[in-house]
Parts: sequence; structure tokens; C-alpha cells
Amino acid sequence: MASISPATPWHARSRATGSHRQSIINHNPTTNLSIPNLTTQSSRNKSNQFPSFTLNSAAKSIDPTTAKSTTPPPLVVVGSANADIYVEIDRLPKEGETISATTGQTLAGGKGANQAVCGGMLSYPTYFVGRVGKDAHGKLITDALEGGGVVIDYLDEVSDVPTGHAVVMLQSDGQNSIIIIGGANMCGWNDHLDDDDLEVVKSAGIVLLQREIPDSINIQVAKAARSAGVPVILDAGGMDAPVPVELLKHVDILSPNESELARFTGMPTESFEQISLAVAKCHKLGVKEVLVKLGGRGSALFTEGKEPIKQGIIEAEKVLDTTGAGDTFTAAYAVAFVEGKPKAECLRFAEEFTILAPTKHQATEPETRGLDFRSPGQHQSPNTHEGTSNESTSPGSTFSSPRSTINERGPMLQGSPLIFNSSDPHESEDKTYDHTPLQGWKRLDDVYELLLSEGEPTDFKSATGKKEWDQAMSSEINSIERNQTWRLTELPKGQRPIGLKWIFKVKRDAQRRVVRHKARLVAKGYIQKHGIDYEEVFAPVARMETVRLILALAAQKGWSAHHLDVKTTFLHGDLKEEVFVTQPEGFVKAGKEHLVYKLSKALYGLKQAPRAWNMKLDGVLKEYGFKRCKLEQAVYIKHTHKEPLIVGIYVDDLIITGSSLEEINQFKAQMEKKFEMSDLGLLSYYLGLEVKQKGDGILISQKGYAEKILLQSGMAQCNPSKYPMEAGLKLSKEDGSGEANETEYRSVIGCLRYLTHTRPDLMYSVGYMSRYMQSPKASHMQAVKHILRYIRGTTDLGIKYNRNGSTSLVGYSDSSFSVDLDDGKGTSGIAEFMAATSAACQAIWLRGLLAEITGRDEEQIKVEHVSGEQQKADILTKPLPRLKFAEMRDLLGVIKVEDSEALKKEQEFKIGREIDGSILK
Repeated sequence: MASISPATPWHARSRATGSHRQSIINHNPTTNLSIPNLTTQSSRNKSNQFPSFTLNSAAKSIDPTTAKSTTPPPLVVVGSANADIYVEIDRLPKEGETISATTGQTLAGGKGANQAVCGGMLSYPTYFVGRVGKDAHGKLITDALEGGGVVIDYLDEVSDVPTGHAVVMLQSDGQNSIIIIGGANMCGWNDHLDDDDLEVVKSAGIVLLQREIPDSINIQVAKAARSAGVPVILDAGGMDAPVPVELLKHVDILSPNESELARFTGMPTESFEQISLAVAKCHKLGVKEVLVKLGGRGSALFTEGKEPIKQGIIEAEKVLDTTGAGDTFTAAYAVAFVEGKPKAECLRFAEEFTILAPTKHQATEPETRGLDFRSPGQHQSPNTHEGTSNESTSPGSTFSSPRSTINERGPMLQGSPLIFNSSDPHESEDKTYDHTPLQGWKRLDDVYELLLSEGEPTDFKSATGKKEWDQAMSSEINSIERNQTWRLTELPKGQRPIGLKWIFKVKRDAQRRVVRHKARLVAKGYIQKHGIDYEEVFAPVARMETVRLILALAAQKGWSAHHLDVKTTFLHGDLKEEVFVTQPEGFVKAGKEHLVYKLSKALYGLKQAPRAWNMKLDGVLKEYGFKRCKLEQAVYIKHTHKEPLIVGIYVDDLIITGSSLEEINQFKAQMEKKFEMSDLGLLSYYLGLEVKQKGDGILISQKGYAEKILLQSGMAQCNPSKYPMEAGLKLSKEDGSGEANETEYRSVIGCLRYLTHTRPDLMYSVGYMSRYMQSPKASHMQAVKHILRYIRGTTDLGIKYNRNGSTSLVGYSDSSFSVDLDDGKGTSGIAEFMAATSAACQAIWLRGLLAEITGRDEEQIKVEHVSGEQQKADILTKPLPRLKFAEMRDLLGVIKVEDSEALKKEQEFKIGREIDGSILK
């Protein structure tokens, strides 16, 4: 996408092919901002296709609320402004390693600031409403905006939050890694916008919003604009999180690119027909118009009830960079729209504005359309700059692209300051960089964890050429062909092939160490149609309660639990339907490019693949004498001696336990004859559960997962707490404490709910806070942070199942009355009878499952009263005082996991004993 510079002619821009990304404001505040060849009426008439635009000077700082009627209503941009720190490195550092950067530079950027500068470049009155910190980065942004002709009277400096910024690491192989600090963009806003900010919004001709500031601010702005009859355009770029329905209700035009539209609607957008269907879903959500940026296919405007208006791409013979074209396009459309142009003309203008065509003095030069990112010193005449005749000599951006040596866009500048230098753009105007894409906001600690380990490619192009990923892809193709999954054939008439794509994943253990690189070839199953490409899709997996039950039984009996992993699982499932797929990227047969593959077995991504695999595995296990449990379809048992052999299944992960090690080894050998297997030995890590098998029982915990939650929520270094919730705490849905970030709140709650699989001490507090996911408030988020503080101090807690423990199944039921301020209900309904009934249902299921597995008779369920001191369920019904909470937690069986090194030595000792053929006693 094209980067925007005030020194570049507004009429000579085009959005080139490629994905839409963010851009910095490539601007030097000391540069003369007069636009070449457009400062007189005569020159404007020659080049300007829209003569109503006033291009004779930069916009002045006018008060839009008191301006005369002759002044056009301004473009108001409410959004983000970043300082982007670029460093060029050969590779990412390894854990604990320090490396040197080749270059380093700090520039102004952000989607909102980009769009505002576009308005300023058009000399259209443009106001920017945003937040920056009182720091050097804030001054950098302020100067860049003001120099770009933007009125910054509504750009506030906040003292307690730094300016939002990003550290962009540019690697020599073309890959980018980014650390984002939201700063003032996300945290510098008050809960309610100032009246002055809302007033300028109401006085605007059009308002531009993006998703790099809090949704609550966007909603306030959109409501204020709607009340004043001001149209609002929402650029869908920025965050990947869902757009709040409340925001969509007050937006006139939604402006995504095709990828953002796919994420927003959950629908494919590869063809224009698919895009139309996705847009129709947007219309159902209340958005009347959708402006879609289609990259190399141009753009289209969809108005509900009318035919879409299409605008083809304006081709460029050569593209030097495409950074920022999405921001440029949206802002240019907004200016044309507020000028009253017909919608088709607005589209055309937006496309034209994003292309850089030759200026008047280039008429005799070869036409090369695209952005020129060479520095002023590199703009030499053809006579003195040999070897660059293919480069445009237009006076485009005054900055060099940081990736010129990577994508052959001109020579890299030498001698840029190192990363530890101050990088003042006033002193280094010829060494600044264009922007790199920001894929939503991430916590700093979370991104550090990513950057200090090997990354995962997002597509085939970024993976190919790297040894580990090339080997992983070759291994995947070999597995497919070894399993005779497909055969090359002509595509029959009336059939359509399903596309394929590569998915890359770095597999890690509980300590986050890299285990292997995994490449998976996945079918784009979302285009399949029921009744044609597939029928049934359901495939059972073991519930987490079942996994815990198997481990508890193994501990009680003194059995060892083993772990098997089936490689390329879904490739083993036989297909009943006729399915054709395209040839995969990187493995197209030379001379046979027109052929497709007909599948005889399932591929990942096909809707019926899980069921096909489950049916295959079911048949194999029954062939070996196993019976499927009636009460748990993902558990199989085989009775050969007094004690059974038990297999629990979760897709491709198998847990095996039983009294006879010989039978377990025999089963492993049988499975290896049928499938390509990985024997992972004694079970140690399963679905996020860390399993420690000891002589006196089995410990399960989720320490690694708990630490990951703390990292992602930014609470890794918080002060720990002794209990998860204040005793007697009662919250309500509406308490006037202000809105919380819904996406962040739901994400944290979802993670905490999974953590409760080994942490029953969190059940009440997490369940209680789950009630407020629909519309969380600041008080609710504060309570969630208290839970995270408790986890910070108790990451090493888990559950222990003791050997030779009781063979009786014992459960506890309790209820608290009127603890909910909103409806007066208790935690388990309205009475203890309801709670007891729910517990009895669970007990009946567990009793039946145990009877199936062990072969013993089902016993009658008895209900007995227990005293409050022995009521283990009391901790599940209300927040308890600290001492009482600790006491009840011990009663639940939640204990501290022992030192990992001691456990490791004991684990090695046990493995040695099993190799010798002995059974753990």
C-alpha cells in the first residue's frame, strides 16, 4: 500500500495490488509543504479531475463550530497515532540472546493519523481527535500531523500514559515481527469524551473511525455523529476482535478489505459472489453501506437494496511499495463523499488518489507508476545515476523503504543510527522507514514470548525456503501419499475442486520448549455443501471429566498411564463422498498443472474428516476386541483378565491405562501396524494438563497454562493474593462503574474456565464472573484481576489422586440463597433441592461409567447430611474469608505440586523400571 508524504502530488496516487496494511506518516516537519505543480489554478485545472477540491494551501485551524457557511464542513478523524520504532536485523534473537541491529529509526504513524494526513494533503479542512503522551514520541506525532495540514486542536496530551508505539523488527528474509504498546491510544481516554470533542464531531461533514482505539470511544463518537446527522465511516482494520453491535448500529459505511470482511463475518471472500454474501450478512447487522477494498481487484461499494458499484484497479507498471493504501483509499473516499460527488465518482477518485503517476516534468521519462521511496540524495538525473533507469524519478516520498534490499525497491541507506541511538527524525530525514502491518493490539509480555522463540509462518510464501518448514511440508506430502489419500485425475464435468492451504504450527511441551515443526495441508472445507460434499459430521471426544476419571482410577489401582499420538490422523479416514481438491502450493506436478486430486481418504479441513477418522478408529479398536462405552463414546475397554485395558480418545491423542504393561505394549504394537504413531511413553502432558505419575499417586496441574494466562492478560508481574475473591463480595450487572473491554474480558474468562479443570478452588469465582460477559463493567474487570492475582501466587497448585484411595464415589452438594443482586437467585438455582438434583444427575452418570469400565455392579446412591465444617462444596457456593478458604481448599484435595527437578528424576526412575518390564507398585 502506498505510503503518504505531503511532498507527493495528491492526484498521482494509486492503490497497487497487494494486501491493505497500515502506514506511517512519512513526513518531515521542516519540509516545505506546498504541493509541486498544484499551487496555481492553471496547474490544478490540468491535473485535477475534481476541480471543486481546494488545493491552494494547507487547511487552517478554524473553529468548525463557529465557521462561516462558506467554509466546507471538516473531515474529522477520531483514531490512533503511533510512534513506530524500526530496526533491521538479520534474524530474531534466541532466548536470552542479545544481538545488534543494522539500523534503527523512529517515525510517526497510526491508522487515524494516516487518514488525517490524507485529508490535509488534499487541503481539505481536517481535524484529528486523538491522544498522545507528554513525551518525545508525542511531539514527533504532533509535528507530523501539523506539518501535514491537519488541525490538532483536539489532539490531547496525557501525562500518565506514554504515546502508543510499536517496535517493528525487519528481518533480512522479509519477515516482520512487531511489539505493540497501545499506550495513549488505548488507555489515554476518559470514560466519557469531553464536550469539545463531541461538539467537533457533531459539526463535521463526515467522521472517520478505526479500531485502534477503545470501542467505547468509537461508540460515543458514532452516537454523537448520528444525533447530528453526520455520516460515519468505520475502517474495519486494526483489531481482530469482533465489532460491537452497538457500534455497527451507528455506522453509515463499514470499510473493510476482503480479509477483514472474512474475519468479521466468518464467511469466505475469495470470489465476488462470496464477498456479496458476506456483505449481505453485514446488512443484516444494520450496516447500510459497505465499502470493500479488494486489493488487486479494485474496490466495490455495496448499498443495501441496490446493485453494487464496482471500480477496477488502476494498474501500475511497477509497484515500489504498497504501504498505507487502505488508509489512503478510505480517507480519499471520505473527502470526495463530503464534497457531494456521486458514489461511483468517489470510488474512482479514491483509486486515482492512491496512485503516483508521472508529473509534468516527467513527460519525457519512461512511465513507471508506483511509489518512489528513495531519499532526496538518491533522486539523481538519468545521466548521473547509472543502473537505475528503471526507477521512477518522480518527487515522491522523501524516505527510503527499510526493505528495499529485500523486495528490490532500491538500495538500502547506509549509516542509519543504531537502535540505542536517539533516532531524531529532524536529524535523520533521509533514513526513515515506511510502515509495516499491525495485526491488532497485543500485550508486550505476550509478544516478547513470541519474539524470543521461533515464529509460525502465516502462508506458504513465508515458509518456503526455510529448512525446518520445507522438511515439515515434505513430510506431510509423504504421509498423504503413503496413506494413498488421493490420486491425480481429470476434473469431471459438473464438479468443482476444493482449494488447499498450508497451516504451520510449532509444537511445544509444557515448558514451552519446541518439540517439532508441523506443517498441515488443509482443505478449504467452508465451500462444501451438505448432501453433496458431505453428510454426517459428528465425532465424539472424551470430556475432561472422563480424562480425570481415568487418571483417578489409574492412580487408585497403581496403574501407569501412557500416551499415543496418531500422525496425520484425518488422512486415515475413508471417504464415502466424491471429493476433488486442487494441487497444493509448492507440490504442483510439472506438465500436469490442469489436473486435480480425487480423495479416497479424508484431509484436514473437510467437514466430514473428524467423523471419517472416528469411524476408522472405531472399527480398528473393535477389531482388536475393544468395546465402546455406552455412557462415554470416546472411551473403549477390553476385558482380558480381571482388570480392564482402558483407552480414552481425544481426536488423535490416546490415553492407555491398565494393570498389565505387557497388554499396553501389545496394544501399542497393534496400533503401529494400522497407523503411523508416536509413542510418547508415560503420560506427562495432555490437552494442557501436566501429569506427574508418582509411586503414591498421580498429580495433575496446569502451571504452564496458568502462566500463559498471566502473560496474555499483562498480569505476569502483579502482586499475588491469598484468595480469589473478597469475602461477601456481591456485584450487579449495572453499577455505574463504566464499560470494560468486552473482548478482553471474555477472553480472560474463557481461559480461566479451562483452568478450572485442575483448579476447583477457582470454580466459584470464575463461574460468578462469567455472569457478566454480555456487558462487563469496570468493577467486574477489577474482580477478574483479583482472580488473576490469586493465580499469580498459586500457579503450582494442582490435584492429587492417591494410590489405594477409597473405591467409593463420593460427591458433595451445597447452595447459597439470594447471592445474586440482579435476580436474587442462589449459585445453584433457588434451593438446595435443585443443587442436590443436579449433583445426583452427575453422580448417576459417573456411577454408570465406572461400572462399565471396572465391571463392578452399580450401587444405590445415598444422600446424607454433613456438617458445615466438612461440607467440601461450601467453597463452590460463595466467596470465603482467607483462612476458611485455605481450609476448604485443602479439603478439596488441591495441593502444591512438588519441585519439578525432583519430579523429573522420579519420572526417569519410573521409565527405567518400565523398560525393565516391571510394573509400578
